[in-house]
Amino acid sequence: MFSRIRKEDLIKEVENFLKQIKEQINTKDTIVIDKPPLSRIRADSKHIVLHDGIVEFDGSRIKITADSERGATYLLRLTLVLKQILQNLKNNRTIGVRELYYLSSSWSVPFASQSSLQLMLYDLEIMFGVPKDMLTIYSALDKKVTLISGDITIRYKTHKGIKEVNYYEDVDRYGAPLPFDVDEIEIVDHNIEKIIAVETDGMFRRLVEENYHIKNNILLVHLGGQPARYTRRFLKIMNEEYEIPVYVFNDCDAFGYRIYAVIRYGSLTSSHISHILACKNAEYIGVTSEDIVNYKLKGERLTKNEINHLRAMLKDPRFKSEFWQKQINLMLKLNKSAEQQALVEKGLDFPVKYLDEKLS
Repeated sequence: MFSRIRKEDLIKEVENFLKQIKEQINTKDTIVIDKPPLSRIRADSKHIVLHDGIVEFDGSRIKITADSERGATYLLRLTLVLKQILQNLKNNRTIGVRELYYLSSSWSVPFASQSSLQLMLYDLEIMFGVPKDMLTIYSALDKKVTLISGDITIRYKTHKGIKEVNYYEDVDRYGAPLPFDVDEIEIVDHNIEKIIAVETDGMFRRLVEENYHIKNNILLVHLGGQPARYTRRFLKIMNEEYEIPVYVFNDCDAFGYRIYAVIRYGSLTSSHISHILACKNAEYIGVTSEDIVNYKLKGERLTKNEINHLRAMLKDPRFKSEFWQKQINLMLKLNKSAEQQALVEKGLDFPVKYLDEKLS
């Protein structure tokens, strides 16, 4: 059964973990942390597997003890980071990765580099099983704004109190930002039968201007390229908690296909939290290589870099199905890709007809 990740539960987990570290230091016991081998995050790695429909972490385990200088230093840094996280959770604050790196300069054991901090943040995600932004630590992509548009009313907390917004009647024509704390929001009411996650700004605007989402009881979600983790979490919540089908409408190129794979199966580099982010029921209705042929789309010639990416994708377990192998091989054979906007070659209203066909 689907369950939200609540801030009060994270506070208890962090407090308990701090107690565990204190006991470990006093007793010189060991803390066991799951650590994946580096090959685990390579797209062509034979160690990457799909389990239950998602990319799942299955790395090796390491032990950290306080009876060595290296272990004691790690645990001391970990304690200081966790105390900052706990303070942030209780006071509704966040901190950027770069800010945390500079803050550590005042500690007795500062991080030697931002990359060493990044490794610890990776460990924290594994320890708690949630993305670092849920632990109040964010990077640029974590705070990337996602626009949504449709007949849905959301209630969420702001610095002025509780706010309730209908994302069609109360916002700008092209929607409004999705709140970052998606596990804390409340869906008050909606008239949504399906969700379409759209890769590009141009196509998102096209569908809004055609009023396609309101006519068809659709919630449009603007991905803007690679979606932020909270966006992927929102799609999962809407699909699994509210049982609303999710469709992904992307470009026909290596990047567009990979965006879908991240939403549907999870990211290879974040496979340890795929269970939190991957929307296992998301379906692809974006432009395909077959569409380039069937609709005689002009498309764009593949670059050498794109060709290399597509060849690597043929070995990626997320694209092992007959459908994806066919689409990737055909794109390589045609030596061309096609953006969503290429559909407009057939007229401004053609994307609507195209989606009607795909959804039917």
